[in-house]
Amino acid sequence: RFLKNLTEDAAQHLATLLNSIEDEVAWPIHILMNIIVLMGKPPPGGVRPIALMPMLYRLWAKIRKPTIDTWALDNQGPWAAAVKGSSALRAAILTLFVDEVHHLTDEEVMSILWDISKFYDSINITKLVKKGEELGYPIKVFALGLMMHMAPRVIKAEMHHEVCDLPSN
Repeated sequence: RFLKNLTEDAAQHLATLLNSIEDEVAWPIHILMNIIVLMGKPPPGGVRPIALMPMLYRLWAKIRKPTIDTWALDNQGPWAAAVKGSSALRAAILTLFVDEVHHLTDEEVMSILWDISKFYDSINITKLVKKGEELGYPIKVFALGLMMHMAPRVIKAEMHHEVCDLPSN
């Protein structure tokens, strides 16, 4: 709502700031922080950590979404079950279906169940960057997104804040 009520002059200043961020490929230092909150899960319950990204980053990501969506459409392959319009359940059902078809045609089927803790922090950034370049991922979008992912994290629970270690990848 705040952004919708900006004056034309203020919106122009915001656009200039976002263009400058992309030109310099650098976020203002004071927004490089991710606040992690614990959100409740539906029954049977529990909590999951959710990152509250800075408003400026969220706005920029929304503006760049068409670029990212176009790249994703042009680069999806048979390995990518996590595509737009999909869900974890849909991906699991499709994988199970393919396994059953192979079983019915007397082909061998093998599944690997892998519980990766802190998955995103286990990604090798050097390999990720090389693969992004190889696949033609928009480099400025990549760099700015990676900077925000690698930014310090603060866990907020009630009125208490705890600074976390930086991602080690």
